[in-house]
Amino acid sequence: MDFLFISIVEYVGILCGLLSLFRFQLRYYIPQIIFASVACSFLSHALSLKYQVSYAPIVQLVVLILFLWLLFQIAFFYSALMALSYTVAYVTIQGGVIWVINGFFPEGKDFSITGTTTYEVQITFAVINFLLAWYLQKRYIGYTFVPTSMRSHLKWNRINRYLALMVVATFVTLAATYMLYTYTHFQWFILAIVPLILSTFAIFHLLKRRERLHD
Repeated sequence: MDFLFISIVEYVGILCGLLSLFRFQLRYYIPQIIFASVACSFLSHALSLKYQVSYAPIVQLVVLILFLWLLFQIAFFYSALMALSYTVAYVTIQGGVIWVINGFFPEGKDFSITGTTTYEVQITFAVINFLLAWYLQKRYIGYTFVPTSMRSHLKWNRINRYLALMVVATFVTLAATYMLYTYTHFQWFILAIVPLILSTFAIFHLLKRRERLHD
């Protein structure tokens, strides 16, 4: 029960932060946010705890993209772009924090999937997501180029082609990182965090360039 509750809270926070970053008004998406968070949390519980699937985070990421596409009615390209850009930044920062905690305070820290320290980190980052969402909504900060309709026409200009390639590269990087962590935990973490940092800077650089265009 603790796993499900904390997972739901974290997913709600992630979706609030993600949507706010791309200037979506949260008040119009509350039912979708709650449904997607509950569904993703139950999926996470089934894959990670019941069946212990090693690639569970990758499946959850794909499902999150599908929810943004079908449930939030955002075009598939932008759904993938939104989910992957926010996820890679989130995983990079959260992973870095966990690595630091594990390095400086190795004793008495339980980083298992149902560990106390893991729960504490999840709740902390959920709160950070909520605060970020509140700040972005209040200050009207974020990217405005993502259309709110699936029927919007996507122009395959140079920057959008770069973004599409970056989406694929980021997905591969995240998948490789998750698998590396699954089999080695923190032993080769530094090799995983470097590509994540590079992917984060690259994709947000392209997002900034895309925002400057007025199609």
